Amino acid sequence: MSVKRPLFVLTLTLGMVPGLFVSRAGVAAAAAWQLVPAPPGTLGELYAVTAVSADDVWAAGRDDNDYPLIEHWDGTSWSVSPTPGLPSNGWLWGISADASNDVWAVGRRTISHTGATAALAERWNGKKWSRIPVPGLTTGQYATNALFGVQALSPSDVWVVGEALDRQGRSRTLVERWNGTHWTIMPAPPTTAHAISLLTPSFGWIAGQFRTRPDAQWRQSSWRTVRTPLAREALFNDVLTESRSSAWGVGQDATTGTPLIEQFRKGSGWTVASTGTTDAGRLESVAEATPGDAWAVGLDSTSSNHNLLIHWDGTSWEPAAGPLVPDFPELLSVTAVPGTDEFWAVGFDGDDDQVIEHYG
Repeated sequence: MSVKRPLFVLTLTLGMVPGLFVSRAGVAAAAAWQLVPAPPGTLGELYAVTAVSADDVWAAGRDDNDYPLIEHWDGTSWSVSPTPGLPSNGWLWGISADASNDVWAVGRRTISHTGATAALAERWNGKKWSRIPVPGLTTGQYATNALFGVQALSPSDVWVVGEALDRQGRSRTLVERWNGTHWTIMPAPPTTAHAISLLTPSFGWIAGQFRTRPDAQWRQSSWRTVRTPLAREALFNDVLTESRSSAWGVGQDATTGTPLIEQFRKGSGWTVASTGTTDAGRLESVAEATPGDAWAVGLDSTSSNHNLLIHWDGTSWEPAAGPLVPDFPELLSVTAVPGTDEFWAVGFDGDDDQVIEHYG
């Protein structure tokens, strides 16, 4: 599944990544993207991935029965992580970890007897997954509350973003913050927020679908606009905050149907960067190991057996070769492994089977 959204970016300023794949024990000599086997017998789609270390990586999505799906890499293989108590008819769209014993996965669940959709949050404490109730903005039959992005800064500071719809289809932005004991619904811009990237608890960017103005910025207690080059002509899927003066945004140019990368630099604002390709496609996610080593991943619409992989070397973005994956694969999420030059990316193919790739 790919959620397409017009480009906008939000700055938050609060007062307060050819050769055989080998496991970690024997990493391939030549770094390249390689397919990694999914857990045996597990079908479904993966939408998000996060890494704590080289032997502690998590991915989230849904299985072929539309149950929430969480998988774990232990340095040797992927396995399904048991999630007792998780509801059926649920999808997980975001995952974030700040420690091996503090991992959060978010999405939505369907309440069958009412038809409503509720926000869903799960937390790993190092031993098991537990559901953490999340308040919504809308209630009643057919109301919708869904979470698309999450960032865990610490066990007592977790941010989630998403959307709420009432039964008339009126949309409201959902931004909430966990303080270790409860959620607080935060002030939000007039958007549908799909991604969040915080540098610190007091600074970061939010991206999503903007409804009334081209862009917005949080300053203490209100939002102000931060104009981007393509504004409504872009579909914006992810954002990466490098520093207070630097950020990347990725998605699709809605006019040309080609991958889009925009760069923010303090003093010059947002500018469109070359992706190194004019082929049709879109970028879904971006991550970096260092400011000179980043990957953006997504869909190559011109290929039936390759993902879209574009690398930043500190000077330019250039498309890179990836493994053969049949049935029109798409990568939805990429993450860097802290302290290494390794990356993981996840997604699915045209048969709705999960795709897992590793670089390093």
